[in-house]
Amino acid sequence: MGTNYYLHNAQPEFTPIHIGKTSAGMNICYFSLHTYSEIGLNSWEDWKNFLDKSINNYNAYIENEYKDKLLISEFISIVEQRSRRDDCRE
Repeated sequence: MGTNYYLHNAQPEFTPIHIGKTSAGMNICYFSLHTYSEIGLNSWEDWKNFLDKSINNYNAYIENEYKDKLLISEFISIVEQRSRRDDCRE
């Protein structure tokens, strides 16, 4: 069971960018980060900087596959919580 997350922009020609996916099952939970080395997105730190600039400068937003919009702070919390191994909540 998991949820995909995307970076969207209000511009019609903008193709959403897949950020990654939460996964859970068998008492294992994690966030699988999608990397794009061609544009310098190789780590979680790269993504945080990119998301901050995109949201603040280009009216971009984060949305999951169920069309729920998230604040950047909510999304960061999801990813960083999933990076810990002592808690597994969907």
